[in-house]
Formats: sequence, structure tokens, C-alpha cells
Amino acid sequence: MIIIDCIFCKIITGDIPSNKIYEDENFLGFLDINPAGTLNGHSMLITKKHFPNKLEEMDDKLIKDFFVVLKKIISAIKKVSGTDSINIIQNSGEKAGQIIDHIHFHIIPREEGDGIIISENRQHKKDNLKEVAEKIRNSVEN
Repeated sequence: MIIIDCIFCKIITGDIPSNKIYEDENFLGFLDINPAGTLNGHSMLITKKHFPNKLEEMDDKLIKDFFVVLKKIISAIKKVSGTDSINIIQNSGEKAGQIIDHIHFHIIPREEGDGIIISENRQHKKDNLKEVAEKIRNSVEN
């Protein structure tokens, strides 16, 4: 399903040009037009089917295939950029920083001193970690 007002769906249909790095029947990889960092290769990997923002909306086979493609792209970006360090970022939901409502992963090659700050705020509660872990563990569906 393609959503007419989704920028990534427009990239998929070719209505918006992109610098493709990978394409198959289910996925499209392309260079980010606003790359982070100082190394070349900041890319996006998206599903061709429109999933608004939740990985859990994708079926298990598609998720497995997605990560196989992601692995291939990571290897290629490392080779081309000359780095051994990569950030893989997926913002899910507006509060997590998601701007485009179509599931996507950023693949960002990293080098020392590149100026990228992923998160400096690690000042959250630590007194109830066991309780939170138990709640999550009990909520995981097998």
C-alpha cells in the first residue's frame, strides 16, 4: 500500500528522486539527503509497503528479511566509508523523534569526533529496574 502524502512512498514510486543503494520487491535503501556525521554513506532502509511507525506491525518473515538486507547494507557502508563503526537508529513514534510516518532505519557510519550525539541524557530511574524487567518479561508474547 502506498500513501499519497508520504515522502517515502513518493520516493518508492519515483515521484521524488533518490540516490538508491539497494532495491528489491520489499525494501528500498537510499542515501539520506541530510546526512549526519562527517563520513559518506548515511543511508535509510525502508519497507516498500507503508507501515506507519511500528516494527511490530510487520509480519515476522518481513522483519527477518529486513534485517538480512540491513546486514548487507551495513557491510557495504563500512567498506565504502572505511569505518568499523555504525549507528543503526529507528525512531518509532513522534515522542521518539520520528518525523516521517513510514518505518525506516538510519544507517550512519561513524568516526571519532564526528559531532554526532545520540543521547547524553541517561538520568532516568534505576531503583525499580527489576520490577520493570519482570513486567516486560511477563508481557512478551511468545
